[in-house]
Amino acid sequence: MILQNRSNKEGVWHWALLLPVVLLALVFVYRRGQDQNWDLQNYHYYAGYALLHGRQLTDLAATGIQTFLNPLSNVLVYLSLSRMSFPASAWAITLLQLLALPLLLLIRRQLGSRLGYPR
Repeated sequence: MILQNRSNKEGVWHWALLLPVVLLALVFVYRRGQDQNWDLQNYHYYAGYALLHGRQLTDLAATGIQTFLNPLSNVLVYLSLSRMSFPASAWAITLLQLLALPLLLLIRRQLGSRLGYPR
């Protein structure tokens, strides 16, 4: 019972470390400014646009080989950049990408316990 409570407290501590990482990422994105790289302008933005406006069958390979990647992940990029101003659009994309952090934390804990590192 004591061991179980101790592991729960450690688990809460690990999850609490995610908040500063998220805040640091949001501050970094804000200070960096709006992203305008080639990938974003070429296929991330256009793939979302093409999917939502039915252009995928008429614009064949409009963005090169990236045209054939799944466009669902780019819908948020298109919507956030076309409908939101700078900080909100960048933060929406950042928060979506940060959803991977809890999964990575769970994978780390599973691998650590299987390798003999309970903490």
